[in-house]
Amino acid sequence: MTLESQLLFFITAFFNFAIACTVYLHRPDEKINKTFALFVGSISGWILTLFLLYSWRIQPFVIVFGRANFVFAELIAFFVFFFVYLFPRKLFSLPRLVTTGLFVWVTLLTTVTLATGLIDENEIVVGVATKTFYGPWYPIFVTHFAAFSLASIVLLVIKIRSFKGEMRQQLEIFAGGWLLGVIIGSLTNIALPNLGLHTSQYGPVSSIVLVAAIAYAVAKHEMLNVKIIAAEVFLLTLMLLLVINIALAYSPSGQLIAVMMLLFGGFAGFALVRDVRQEIRLREMSVSLSKELAAANDHLKRLDELKSEFVSIASHQLRTPVSIIKGYLALLRDGMYGEIPEPVRAKIVQIAEMNERQVRLINNLLNVSRIERSRIEYNCLRFDVIRIIIETSEEMLAEVTRHGLTMEFPGAATTP
Repeated sequence: MTLESQLLFFITAFFNFAIACTVYLHRPDEKINKTFALFVGSISGWILTLFLLYSWRIQPFVIVFGRANFVFAELIAFFVFFFVYLFPRKLFSLPRLVTTGLFVWVTLLTTVTLATGLIDENEIVVGVATKTFYGPWYPIFVTHFAAFSLASIVLLVIKIRSFKGEMRQQLEIFAGGWLLGVIIGSLTNIALPNLGLHTSQYGPVSSIVLVAAIAYAVAKHEMLNVKIIAAEVFLLTLMLLLVINIALAYSPSGQLIAVMMLLFGGFAGFALVRDVRQEIRLREMSVSLSKELAAANDHLKRLDELKSEFVSIASHQLRTPVSIIKGYLALLRDGMYGEIPEPVRAKIVQIAEMNERQVRLINNLLNVSRIERSRIEYNCLRFDVIRIIIETSEEMLAEVTRHGLTMEFPGAATTP
């Protein structure tokens, strides 16, 4: 395996592992995050053991790496099924007995695969290549991988058709990344090699597309910030590349330059992550304050509606007894209950005027309530403003006279 291929395998495995760790550490208690980390960790383990299988030439180690590669393949199929089952939420619940049975099955299968030759009987180094000899249980491995993969695809399709809105978009992102990864993997491992092109070493890169798509969907589902995750993964990958650069330097001066680049890159990456976190924190604070302000505004609107409702109800309740009092005062003033002495009549007139002011006040409150509720009806007519002013002046004459004042209005008779 060339140095380019070795670096590509190693960087791909590290990149996937960095994404898995970053997403998991943001919400370590969530089952979806745990399953995602196990699934992507299995992909990274598969790539890493594939790299070791192609790189090492020592026979005993080659057998171990080959069988470990089969184990990680079994785990990939197993954990992708459980990830689809959980993400973004369960469509149904598997019985506890079934779940336990599946975990027991995968534990037994991986143990048999790693400890015996029933699935991977032997790995023989032939020149620069490695030839695999399958054991008698190899069809069981194929059945396991195909069954869990097919179940994952069927369940994913069912969920996409069942869910709506944002959940469906998250599943579509997952499915799109999966499909694109399969296409890239098929091109680099099957189609292009059959045309005589040596592209099989680029196959594991297709896993980055799948892992990145799933990580994005999980981040959106868990309300994680994609920018922060992307910045952290970028920083980890950058640090890895700079460390590799130090290892590949041929001279002390080259190593010194590489170390300086590592220090500078680490500082710049740390500053980038810090700035992104600060930006996101400020933005989240702004969104939170905006939501609080909107909630307070809705509360104020509700209080205003309750106030208008109270004023309307209170005004209607007050209007009835005031109107009754007005009617009885009119009857007393007109002598319907017998002759009334003049001093008493004057008081009745005064009470009637106060009652009339209460009636106008209640009507005004009702009008305000109708205006606030947009229920008031406008009936626009032509009227004589001078006449209204004169009538209003006459109504206020008693109160003005009682205070020893005079009121004049041009066009009306002078009042004492």
